Amino acid sequence: MSDTTEMRRELLGLTQDELREFMGELGEKPYRARQLFQAIHRRRIASFDRITDLPKTLRRILDQHAVVTFTGIENVFLSSDGTRRFLLKLSDGSEVESVFMPEQRRDTICISSQVGCPLACDFCMTGVIGLKGRSPQSLQERIPSLVNSLEAEQEEFNQFGAVLEKNSLS
Repeated sequence: MSDTTEMRRELLGLTQDELREFMGELGEKPYRARQLFQAIHRRRIASFDRITDLPKTLRRILDQHAVVTFTGIENVFLSSDGTRRFLLKLSDGSEVESVFMPEQRRDTICISSQVGCPLACDFCMTGVIGLKGRSPQSLQERIPSLVNSLEAEQEEFNQFGAVLEKNSLS
């Protein structure tokens, strides 16, 4: 294989035990696998440079031998009721939608497990394209992207609220 990206191992779908084995192959201690697992799954970090609890040399080694692929968000469509429909581009180029539905008592995220959907919900265009099978990893790629986007929106909202509060006439 001449292309280095083809030789890099996808880490997103690995269990903690599989990460421990991978880190062992790189000559690292087992606790580094736990740090890496937490960075990928709890903090949803896809760039090794941003995993600052790992030494710089290890981050460079990981960048050469591994990759963490999160789905790209191509577009977000906002409805008047606060529903957000996300158009996502998967690593194989397929496009899917996921929907965030805010409700008073809870919020719901619809994340389809394949490209296409048989349900044909009136708020979602995914059902129109029919069903195409997906791997569990493609589902794992989508969740961090959606959660990161929603958290970023919430942070912007909180900052806007703080500015309004600070500048309000009391």
